[in-house]
Amino acid sequence: MGGAPCRCAPVDIPIKHDTAVVESWGGRTPAPVPAPVLNGVAARERSGCRVLQIGEVATRVGLSLRTIRHWDEVGLVVPSARSTGGFRLYTEDDVERLQFIKTLKPLDLSLDQIKDLVSVMDAARAAGDSETADDLRGRLGMYRAAAEARIEALRAQVQGMEALSRELKSLAERRETLPSSRAVDRR
Repeated sequence: MGGAPCRCAPVDIPIKHDTAVVESWGGRTPAPVPAPVLNGVAARERSGCRVLQIGEVATRVGLSLRTIRHWDEVGLVVPSARSTGGFRLYTEDDVERLQFIKTLKPLDLSLDQIKDLVSVMDAARAAGDSETADDLRGRLGMYRAAAEARIEALRAQVQGMEALSRELKSLAERRETLPSSRAVDRR
């Protein structure tokens, strides 16, 4: 979920930084977004720091506003900052995380499991080579096994649907080759 963090010049405006966000930035607090960045797309692009409001993010990722807000409320994807007016502001890293989490949904993981998986992945990246990293890799291995099992189940479902489709096609083709039947008069 990499990408270079946004490096805007710090200014003294009140912006909320969540603990999880600070940890995802390697323990450093992200630089606050300068005031011009908070006021319009052109100003954001001129500053070199691209932040997106929730509507832009929803359109780009293909999620509803409600889903993104809910994921924020449960701590799954917390926006990197909020404007002075309280609007959620998302960086490219936030968007990548949302896209990644969206790809996990078909695995039938609960939001708590997804939250755990993402935090384990973040911690494993930061741990390097240590006993903690070994433990984290073990936990990631369990998620990988679960993902592979779900993939196999989905393959079986696809094969079943393909067999059904072939059978229906065969029946439709046979019906087309049969002589047409006339309605029976039932007096």
